[in-house]
Parts: sequence; C-alpha cells; structure tokens
Amino acid sequence: MFIDEILDRFGIEDAFAPFTVNIIGNGHVVISGIKSVTFSSASEVCVRFSKGGLKVTGENLLIVQIGGGDAYVKGDVKGVELD
Repeated sequence: MFIDEILDRFGIEDAFAPFTVNIIGNGHVVISGIKSVTFSSASEVCVRFSKGGLKVTGENLLIVQIGGGDAYVKGDVKGVELD
C-alpha cells in the first residue's frame, strides 16, 4: 500500500526501471534490458530500451558480448547518457 501511494504522489507509473546500467571502473559498462543496438563505433555505442535509449561515449569501445537483452561494452569509457 505504501509504495502505491508514493508512486501516485509523484506520478510514477512503474516502480522498477525496464533496464539497468552498471559502470565498472573506467573501462567496462554492462547494460541490461536492451531491445537493440542502434549504432556502434570505437567512440560511441547507442542502444534502445522499450522506453528511451542510452549512449556510451569514449575511446576504443567494443561490444564484447551481447545476447538475451544484455550487452557488455569495454574500452576507455568517458560518459554514459540517457536519451
């Protein structure tokens, strides 16, 4: 009951995000809940979620592993930006 009151008060539809982003040091990003990769280069990786997207910027970026809605990006990560 308490969580429903908080969500209503702040106009939030869902209590949980449809994705997670884990930044590990300067060189690794693990993204879960992706629907697609929209762009990938050595300086930028862009992914889409069911609602919105995310851009990872840096140098020598590489999608090392992808599958099941998860992606592992390594390189010299400089920034992570939500769309």
